[in-house]
Amino acid sequence: MCESDAKRLAVTGGDEVKIISAVGEVTARVKITDTLRKGLVFVPFSFPETPVNGLFDIILDPETKAPSLKACNVAIEKIRAEGEQG
Repeated sequence: MCESDAKRLAVTGGDEVKIISAVGEVTARVKITDTLRKGLVFVPFSFPETPVNGLFDIILDPETKAPSLKACNVAIEKIRAEGEQG
């Protein structure tokens, strides 16, 4: 996520967050970057420890029959900071 979103959410790099969509949730560690616009987050989908596909409702495009696995709306909640116990 970008630095301004991290500040708004009171998270820093390495903090653990819960990413919540309408159909599921995953936990992940924050990485702050200058390559994303405000309001966007990116979660790699190649790692089993972050099963990001659980955030998506698998709806097929009526014309192409391709699943809608590219984007969805999410909320982000801080779980704990790097080094905190609990």
